Formats: sequence, structure tokens, C-alpha cells
Amino acid sequence: MLDFPSSPALNQIFQPVAGGPAWKFDGTKWGAQGAALSYLVAFDIPGVLTAGAVFAHVFGANVSFPVNFSGSQARGSANATASPVITFAKATAASPLTFADIGTLTIAAGTTNPTFVAAAAPSFAAGDTIRGLVTTGDVSFADLYLTLVGARA
Repeated sequence: MLDFPSSPALNQIFQPVAGGPAWKFDGTKWGAQGAALSYLVAFDIPGVLTAGAVFAHVFGANVSFPVNFSGSQARGSANATASPVITFAKATAASPLTFADIGTLTIAAGTTNPTFVAAAAPSFAAGDTIRGLVTTGDVSFADLYLTLVGARA
């Protein structure tokens, strides 16, 4: 068990073992240093995936995602007949109704296997929104469930 200092100063660093993990006090809590904390965004879209379906998440913290949403996962309950596409877009807190495309998720025909594409590493500030829009539906792919894996910035 760690014995943190009882009256820490703002931005104080605590490293109980030389060369071991360090902790930083942000004025409220101690946060681990050197390793970003994960931020997971999960969606579940029941039923057949139809064009025009929308899902969204408003961020409660600053978050960044790796290029191509590396580490993210998606599946469904029935194989796709064609190749359904979900387009991800970002809106800032200052312009919450103005979205700019940032990447896609495509399910390969005959499978439930996802391919995520994001040319840049998307990042979001607290209050920003990520939206998924089904831009190409599929007559048989159903019950999309996905998790985007990011890190708190």
C-alpha cells in the first residue's frame, strides 16, 4: 500500500521507490505519471444496421485516440452481406452542431470483422462530441457493438 503525503502541494511529485512509478497531485487527487489513463467509448446499436443511424458521445475529459483507432474493437451478431460503413465525425464544444469527418469503420462483407481508419490521431477536449453516422447500411449485419480505446490527455 502506498503512503501518500498527507498535505501535498499543487503539482507535487511523489515517487516512493527510486526508478519506480511516480504520482502527481493535481490539487484534488494523485494521478499516475508516465502512463496515460485509458478512456473507453462504447456503443451498442441494436437491430439491422441501416443508413442514417446516428450515435454520439460527449467527452467528459480531454482524450486522444491513436491513428486508425488502434486497439479499438467492433463486432455484430450477423455477418455483413455487403460492407457497411460508419463515418466518425468531431464537433467541438464551441460548435456542437458542426461536425468534421475524422475516420471510418468498415465491416468486411461476409464477416463481422472491423477495419478502423483515421489518417490522423483524433483528439477531443472535454465538451467535444464524437458522432458515428451509418453512411452505408447493410441488409443483414446486425447489432453493432464497438469500443473506441483512447487515452486521457
